[in-house]
Formats: sequence, C-alpha cells, structure tokens
Amino acid sequence: MEKTVFDYAVNQLLKSELIRKPVPISGGLTHKVFCVATTQGKYALKLLAKPLTATPEAKEAFVLHEKLGEQICTAAGLNGVFPLEFNGKTLHTFEDECFFVYDWYDGYTAQHNAVTTAQLQKMGEMLATVHIAGTTPEALHFASLQNGSKTTAAKTTLPLVASHCDMDIPNVLWSENAQPVILDWELSGLVNPYSELVRTALYWNGYINCSINFAGVEVFARAYKKRIEKNSICTDCAKDDADDIMQMLCQTGANTALNAAIADWQDWIAFNEEKAKDGRYKAADRQAAADEVAKQNAAIKNIVLNCGEILKIFKNIFGC
Repeated sequence: MEKTVFDYAVNQLLKSELIRKPVPISGGLTHKVFCVATTQGKYALKLLAKPLTATPEAKEAFVLHEKLGEQICTAAGLNGVFPLEFNGKTLHTFEDECFFVYDWYDGYTAQHNAVTTAQLQKMGEMLATVHIAGTTPEALHFASLQNGSKTTAAKTTLPLVASHCDMDIPNVLWSENAQPVILDWELSGLVNPYSELVRTALYWNGYINCSINFAGVEVFARAYKKRIEKNSICTDCAKDDADDIMQMLCQTGANTALNAAIADWQDWIAFNEEKAKDGRYKAADRQAAADEVAKQNAAIKNIVLNCGEILKIFKNIFGC
C-alpha cells in the first residue's frame, strides 16, 4: 500500500500507528486540518496549502509565525496550541506536502450567531493581554524578522505591537472548565492595536453575517480597556506597556483604525480573488474562495453603512 503523509507523520515522527482513517476538521479556508487518532493518542495534522509553501522563504515564514505566537503566549500567560518538534524541526515535508503536527485539544469554537457576553468579555481581555505582551522588545524584534506584516495597518506609519492578527471565531477553542486556547498563529506579526481591536470586536459581533451586534461590540471594547487599565499580566510586562497601548490608541484614532480594518478585509478579498482563479487549487477550494469574496464584500458594505454607530462606540469608550 502506498504511504501517505499521515503514515509518515504517525510512523516516522510520532513512532506510533494509526487506529482509524484521519478525519478532516471544518474550519479555515486556506489549509486542511485533520484529526489523527493513533495508538498513543490524538493529534491535529495541518496540511499547508501547496501554493503558499512553494519557496524555502515561505516555509520559514510559517515557522517564524508560530514561534512568535509561542513567545507571546508565554509572556502573556495565555494558552496556545503550537506545532510539535521532531528531529529539531516543527515544519515537516512528505513528498510535496508540508505540514505541522499538534497535540489534540478537546474544545469547541463559538458560533457566529450565538456568541455569549462572557465570551465577548474574555476575548476583549485576551486581545488586550496579547497586545501588552506584544510591546516587549523581544516580541517586537522577533516580529520584525518576519519580513513585514500581512496586515495593512502595519504597512503604514501607525504605532505597532506584535500580535496574533487573526483572533477570529474559528481560531479560539473553548471548554467548560479551562481558559480559551488560541490557535493558528500563521498571520502573527506587527499590527496597529486599535485596528486589530476594531476588526476583532466586529468579527465577534456579526460582521460576516451583516448583522452587527452593537451592544456586543461595546462589551468587547470595554473588556479590552478594563484589561489594559488593570495590567496584571506578568513580571516581564511593566505598567508602562499598558500605558503605551493607550497612547497608541489615541495616536491612531477610531476613524483611522476602522479604515485600516476595512483595508485588511479588502486584502483578504484580494487574496481570495486570486485564489479563485489559481489552477493550483482544487475546484472546490476555488469555489470556496469565490464564495468568500461575495460574503466579505457584503460584510464590508454593511460596515460602511453602520460606520457612524461603530465609531461612536469606540470614541465614547476610549475618547479618541
């Protein structure tokens, strides 16, 4: 029988055996993730999209992003899932497939139409915690090694922190009795904190469904501010770091932050427009990209229609 990437990962890296066929997990649009059950436990295997790993530099970028995420989570005292290391490497190759292997985490993702107030509060707190940890010289230096950020706000003269850059609903796992776990740090890098705050708060409050929960946006933003003001993060993160975040928010302003958030969504649209035409992807993946373009265009139009109410919330809370 012909060996597969799953056989290689389980037999050669994990030194184990498959006990059932790997199960695909729904979630992200870019890569494929599988639940892999072995004789020594369950793991997640992420197959990276082949067009995005075509060069050594592209492959190294994936490794660096995950390392930055691990550094931020360690400094911030947050839970994250990061690739396992085998033979001194975290990114592995089998034939033309590149992949990461992760410990399995039993949890669930929130539903777009059923995010709770408690979850919104926790997300606001966690994003603020990430931003405070992302002001340390170590995090900023490591992020600068990644040849720039993929976020539009980071390509400007706006103040920056190192952050996740994609803390949306599919990238956070919840459980009943444990702290949430942040997944998928592949876009981590430099970002303007106000822009990421606005974008993430909107995403967790109906952005993609064109039905903004304004009260939820306020809950998220107030939890973020409260966490910044409290700043009980860690011994390595002084109060000055939280003060820096507040200064960055006021230096940026809500109007600029919202415009930068929209520009980031437009970059995502452009990526999917190209993907929909790229013959290196399977037909189903190209169609999913085309569908994503339509959804994102509709969502941005809804944001523009409601920008006055959105800006009012953030200006009332942060004063800028």
